[in-house]
Amino acid sequence: MASITFAIPEEIKFKLSRFPWVNWSEIAREELFRQEKETAALKKVKKILSKSKFTEKDVKELSEKVKESMHKQLKANNLI
Repeated sequence: MASITFAIPEEIKFKLSRFPWVNWSEIAREELFRQEKETAALKKVKKILSKSKFTEKDVKELSEKVKESMHKQLKANNLI
């Protein structure tokens, strides 16, 4: 596995040094992996959305229909 080095401000280094039992390298590695997965997922979503013909108007109409449906359902179940 490759290694990288980060420069951090002294203030952050001081704050981190108060927790010597924490493996900050592992924390950073896990966060980098999480960010990479999130970025890959976001790219997939953007690719799907770029092909969508769903407009802002469509979103608003669907949202209103969902709200109305949920309201009716809650009312029917005496929850509102």
